[in-house]
Amino acid sequence: MNHRGVGSIIVLDEGKLVGVFTERDVLRRVVVPALPADSTLVSEVMTKDVDTFAPNLSVEEAMAHMNKERHRNVPVVDGERILGLVSIGDITRWLSKNFENEAQNLLSYFTGTYPEN
Repeated sequence: MNHRGVGSIIVLDEGKLVGVFTERDVLRRVVVPALPADSTLVSEVMTKDVDTFAPNLSVEEAMAHMNKERHRNVPVVDGERILGLVSIGDITRWLSKNFENEAQNLLSYFTGTYPEN
C-alpha cells in the first residue's frame, strides 16, 4: 500500500468481494495491538462487513453516506461484479469541477457571452 500510494485495497476470494483493507485497519488492528505485520494475514484484520454502492447512486447520496459513515473509499458493485472504487477525493474533485463549470456558465450568461442553442 505504501509502495503504490493507496489507502485502501479490495480483498477478493475467487473474484468475490470479501473485504477491504485500509490504513485504518493497519493502525487499529495491527499497530495498536502490536501484531507482527510480516506474519499477520490480511484476512485476519480486514474489514469484512463492506459497504458498497450501486452504479446508479447519485454523487450526493454517495457523499452523504461516506460522510456519515466516515468512509474514505467504497467499492462500486453491480450484483457481485466489482466496477471500481470511489473515494471521497473522487467526489470532491467531481464537485469542484461541476461547481467550476456552473460558475463559468453563470458568468457567461450574465455577461451575454452564453452560447445560444
